[in-house]
This record gives sequence, structure tokens and C-alpha cells, in this order.
Amino acid sequence: MRWTGLVLTFFTVAFFAALGGAPAHAQAGFSQSVKRQQHGTGGVPDQVLGRDFWFAPIELSGDTAGGSYYLLYVASPTNGTVHVQLGAYGSAYVGKVRATFDTIFRIATSWVMGTSGVVEEKAIHVWSTDADLTCHFMSHEPYSSDGSYILPTISWGNDYVVAGYGALFQSPLTDNPSEFTVVASQNNTRVTITPSADVRSESSPGTCCNCLFQSKGNPLTVVLDRGCS
Repeated sequence: MRWTGLVLTFFTVAFFAALGGAPAHAQAGFSQSVKRQQHGTGGVPDQVLGRDFWFAPIELSGDTAGGSYYLLYVASPTNGTVHVQLGAYGSAYVGKVRATFDTIFRIATSWVMGTSGVVEEKAIHVWSTDADLTCHFMSHEPYSSDGSYILPTISWGNDYVVAGYGALFQSPLTDNPSEFTVVASQNNTRVTITPSADVRSESSPGTCCNCLFQSKGNPLTVVLDRGCS
């Protein structure tokens, strides 16, 4: 689920499902995969390796002239195979990972979230049964690029505070909201969100900038199934 704040600063997000457990619809052989952490100096993790990842990219809001793209970078210290799938049952792609090299997937714009306050089956699943992976995501539009590190499910928790830029709204033509997404790796994942700013409800970007989904300071709980965001 994508959340668009009218003047967002912070959200508190609590998950009431064990997100790191066995998935409800796991791929064959997935439960036998090996997961590990690679540690840097003094035992502090400098990167986390895993075999199961979920994320939900947000549509770029400022590209009115075209030229946007969304890229997923997957790397591994060993050779292996990586799978990328939309939701729990959507389109899937398979690629080879070469040790110490990036494998790049271009994410289709149809896979990117553009609603606010609406549950969609647009969580992207990345997994491997034979290689430990790291995953990074980059989105780009003219004059702006954003990147993020994707945490494997073995490092997920159940209590988060989300920090974001304040929204910039001058008119429907200049609408740059503050946003975040929530994804679920298991069915019946209950998520409680306490917004620090009003959250809008929109079926597509800019269609209803003042439509209120949840008011500031009032908790709400949503239920997400595996592959939903």
C-alpha cells in the first residue's frame, strides 16, 4: 500500500504478523535456501545477504516530459540464478547472476505504485534458491535520481518510524507529496499506521490532492496478503 502525505513528516508503522517466517506460497525448494550476514569491522554488518526480498517502488511524481525509468540491481559473491516477480502470482522473470557483477532488471512502469491508500498486488518479489544476494533499486527522472538498499526478509522487524521530506504542493501541476510503501510477504499481515500528517486517498497521482484517507494522529489498521502493497 502506498501512502501519500499531504504534509508528511513521520509515520509510525507496526506490523502484527511475523514477517520473517515461512512464506505462505513459497517457491519449490525455497525453504531449503541458506541465508547469512556478511559482517564488516568489529562485527557490524556492512551489507546483508539474503535469498528473499520484497519491495514496492513508488511512481515518480515530477516527470511530466517523460524519460523516467526504474532499475533493480542484483549482485552476489557467487554465480547463481535470480527470480523477479510481480506480486505472489504475477509475471516473473529469471536471470543469471555472475559473481561480483550486477544483474540489472528494468522495472516496467505498470509494476510501479501510483495510488494512495489503496491496496494493490504490486509488491515485487526477488529471490534465489542457489545464491546469496544483495539488491538495490534506483528510480530516475530528468534532474532527479533516487536510490535505495533493499533489505532481505531475514532482517525485517515489526516496528518502524518512516522519515520523509515535507510535501510540496503549489497546484495540481506541481504536486510532490511525501510518500512511503508497505509490503507483505505473508497472508493476513496486519499493519497499524499512525500518521503524523493527513494522508490522502487517490486512485492515480494528482487526481484528488485534498481527498482525506486518514487524519493526522489517528491510527489505522490494514490487512495485506502476500505480494500486496
